[in-house]
Amino acid sequence: SGAIWIDLADVASMRVGYDESKTGKVFHTVIVRNSRPETRALHPLANRDPGYAATMRAMAAAVAEAGGIDRIERGTSAFWAWLGPALTGLLFFAGLAIGLFVLTRDVWWQRFAPALPGAILFAATLWNTKARLAPRPIKELSELDPQLP
Repeated sequence: SGAIWIDLADVASMRVGYDESKTGKVFHTVIVRNSRPETRALHPLANRDPGYAATMRAMAAAVAEAGGIDRIERGTSAFWAWLGPALTGLLFFAGLAIGLFVLTRDVWWQRFAPALPGAILFAATLWNTKARLAPRPIKELSELDPQLP
């Protein structure tokens, strides 16, 4: 609790997003400032706190007005966003290796069957990452609405 003073001209970037967990979405905003090397992470006190959403919308509008909308991003961290496609890609290549090097006596199209579940999972996680999770700059402030409670 309490107040945090952040100079809007000092904000290098602001990433608004959420992580999904067993209990639901965990919302957060990460602020990188030009004057300090450490980042500032802001979280709502309650999971569906309407004050957090209003505050982040107002702050994003102020940051966009102070220095441009290109400093505002949406999404989660790049590592966690791309971890799913990387792991399912490994699963796909493992299935492909089994089909090519172990099932050598089967018909050619049957050799690709072990790779099919991995390919489907890879395509789904890649789409999810590109559509929802990967951090990217916003073009207009309304893009933040799905990232807020």
